[in-house]
Amino acid sequence: MELDERITNQPGVYILYFGLHYYIGSATEMRKRLLTRRSRLKRQSSKASQEQQRLYNEYGCVAQLHVHTSTVEEARIIEDRLVSQRLGSPYCINKRQVVNVGKPH
Repeated sequence: MELDERITNQPGVYILYFGLHYYIGSATEMRKRLLTRRSRLKRQSSKASQEQQRLYNEYGCVAQLHVHTSTVEEARIIEDRLVSQRLGSPYCINKRQVVNVGKPH
């Protein structure tokens, strides 16, 4: 997985691209979260979703910064808005609207 160099360990929203497919996510510490995701995909860990693992194996993955935020709550709201706008697209692999604002990722 290639990581966008602008991704730091602060709250924000990221997009994982698997070829034309993409996953929208948010994290309290984005760089740490994406390094963990990369490790799980490389090891084919059972904690990676089956669809993400299949797409990673086929296309690889590029992680890009969407936006840094001041708080994790703000990141979750933006993530939810993006997912709800794109849910149903054949290329969006998010399964549902995501946000539980108080829940850490």
